[in-house]
Amino acid sequence: MWIDPYILQGGELFFKKYCPKLFVLAGSANWNLDGSITLGTAEGGRKIVLYLLNDFKNKSMPGYTPADSAIPKQMFHVIHHEFGHILDH
Repeated sequence: MWIDPYILQGGELFFKKYCPKLFVLAGSANWNLDGSITLGTAEGGRKIVLYLLNDFKNKSMPGYTPADSAIPKQMFHVIHHEFGHILDH
């Protein structure tokens, strides 16, 4: 879902060279001093850390609502954003 646009534009060799080699999944939010949260970070040009994974729910979980389906979409936006930081380096 997030890989195809980069392969389409830059080719498979480009993507293999620059894609993050490590994804770290953190369950809780990364709280900032001002009370906001960080959803993801790119570190060292090769690692993406995604926060707030405990908020994922699937349709079979009690309390699931259609609004929960927006969370994975938001995470893909975060991955694109953080990969942009990697490419900027």
